[in-house]
Amino acid sequence: MGNLDKSSLLKKLQIQLNQDWKRFQNIIMIAKDIKDEYKGSQDDLYRMFIVFLHATLETLLREILRFIFINNPKYILNDISIISKSSKRYPHKITLSELYEHKDMTVDQLIKLSINQFLDKMSFNSYREIINQLQKAQLKTKILTKYQDNIDAMISKRHQIVHRFDRTNSKDEKPIESLNYKVIGQWMYNTAMFCNDVIQLFDPGSDIAEVNKESMKFFQRLIT
Repeated sequence: MGNLDKSSLLKKLQIQLNQDWKRFQNIIMIAKDIKDEYKGSQDDLYRMFIVFLHATLETLLREILRFIFINNPKYILNDISIISKSSKRYPHKITLSELYEHKDMTVDQLIKLSINQFLDKMSFNSYREIINQLQKAQLKTKILTKYQDNIDAMISKRHQIVHRFDRTNSKDEKPIESLNYKVIGQWMYNTAMFCNDVIQLFDPGSDIAEVNKESMKFFQRLIT
């Protein structure tokens, strides 16, 4: 995997975010137009939206952390394992057979590949997990605190959708809850603003947030 310079990475993130925010707007508009008798289909579009939203957040975080950790490996080396065909992700005793797998690599190549493998397999299952990794990357996360409730609620809902098909409890009379587009809009707006603030922490003065202003206005209208 080639490693981008900071300017190229920011351009890539800008393109991806613009595409994703537009896709989210389209899903919301389609879902809102569905007639009441097809409310179940509307809710399923909202569920798909939440899964996509979480994926956008994770992609942004992985790419920023990848850049920081590869350029500053000392921040993360004690937390990861050497790249291996085994399923081990975290530090463990390295065997000679594991080292032999990489006998033709330089130490620098091995470190970069190990960091990439670690991040490719990483998932963020709570606001706290996100903050822990951003702090390891030496980013000051205090300004992100205001998003905690919405980020945790969105991630929790995504987990319920992906792992339980959005069923709350099999003993409930109505285990599948209907979704409110204003709540979805609240999660969208706060996640988008969270992403913009993470980018600002990574690159103070970045104009990506400016590019996304129209999308932000759309998401804000959903919750007013």
